[in-house]
Amino acid sequence: MNKKLLEDLKNSFLEEKEKNDIKKNSLKALKNRRDILLNSPVIKSYIEEERNIKILERHIKNDYDILINLLNNYEELGLTSENSDLYFYLGTFKVFSDGEERQCSRVDEDNSLDKYNTYINLETKKFIHVDYPNVTEFENNNRIIISSDFPDILQFNATRTKYFMDCIKNGEEKATKKILTRKK
Repeated sequence: MNKKLLEDLKNSFLEEKEKNDIKKNSLKALKNRRDILLNSPVIKSYIEEERNIKILERHIKNDYDILINLLNNYEELGLTSENSDLYFYLGTFKVFSDGEERQCSRVDEDNSLDKYNTYINLETKKFIHVDYPNVTEFENNNRIIISSDFPDILQFNATRTKYFMDCIKNGEEKATKKILTRKK
């Protein structure tokens, strides 16, 4: 082995070890200082308050979460009206020869008997399927919400929650008018 290179390696090692030992001592001093601070009554109180804040933050709900929980309770108690004529359009479906049902266009002019529209009552969440020849009559006798987005159960739930929040804040009449006149 080259003695010069070995001596250089040894010196480099000792220099790096010395730097590392300084870092170790600094870390030890910082940990000791931290331990002293952690035993301070003020710091202990601060840490406890931080824990309490985090616990409370996890348990605070937004207005919509509160409303959704309450609506679920009201549904279980049967406090929603069976007479509601406010329906959310979920789609037009057609039964094909293979027996499979597929969603199709609402504006499709095919008024065949194997097509039907599906609606869900905004208050009771009950589904209703209306054969295509009876759609016009059903829609004339009820108030229909047609979403500007793709109608699905998630869109229904969002619309329903917004509607009930509007009912609470502005009254049922204003909420109904707002939901029926929004952009379709």
